[in-house]
Amino acid sequence: MIILRSLLFWIAFFLLIPQALWVRRTARRFPPADGPRKGQTGQGPALRFLAIGDSIIDGVGVSHLDNALVGQAVAGLAEHVPMTITWQVLGRSGYNSTQVRRKLLPQVLPEPADLVMVSVGVNDIIGLRSLGRWRREVDQLINALIEHSPNARIAMAAIPPMERFPALPQPLKIILGLRARDFQVVLDAVAAGFDGVEVVEPEFDHNPENFSADGFHPSERGYRLCADAVVKGLVVKLDQDRSRHQPGKV
Repeated sequence: MIILRSLLFWIAFFLLIPQALWVRRTARRFPPADGPRKGQTGQGPALRFLAIGDSIIDGVGVSHLDNALVGQAVAGLAEHVPMTITWQVLGRSGYNSTQVRRKLLPQVLPEPADLVMVSVGVNDIIGLRSLGRWRREVDQLINALIEHSPNARIAMAAIPPMERFPALPQPLKIILGLRARDFQVVLDAVAAGFDGVEVVEPEFDHNPENFSADGFHPSERGYRLCADAVVKGLVVKLDQDRSRHQPGKV
């Protein structure tokens, strides 16, 4: 089925090239969010948190990083875990999975992270990558993160349903939405092959209020929904890890 959908995507997209070029030419482009890209908060044992990826990590769509995915996720973690959270943000608008691995990963602080949040995929779709290439790149990115931080819990952001993006006109949004679903199938399959890696999908109802004015990136409210899902998933994993390491536990 996925092979058939992939074939249909390429045929349909070829017919929609003029519309895709029009969207690229007329789309509103917002800068990254202001704010520091690393910091520390909370009290207690050390917890190192890394966020790396595309424009979602860079906070495009809101004015300050505190209101973006990373800022709200750090704040949420600080509320749930009595630890000193040292965090780093490495995001770049327009980066695909290869660029994240090759250009951003070398900038990660040398100390291994305990928690990692990753957002990639939409730019791979827009860049017309094949499913096979996407599979290889996601696998390489996760392996590179594990090599740097062998014991980290890694939360991969789910591919957003692009058929809901207000900035995309019909029928282009339907075609890209179908492609996003296939990319999600691949992402789920790759992540399932690693211990400590999970795909996090926010409870995002796609209300217009959840999108910024560009119709492509989340608003502050949208980022909060995404952050809540990330925090929930990571806190559960932290609790499981602490439970396993308690005296008397095996």
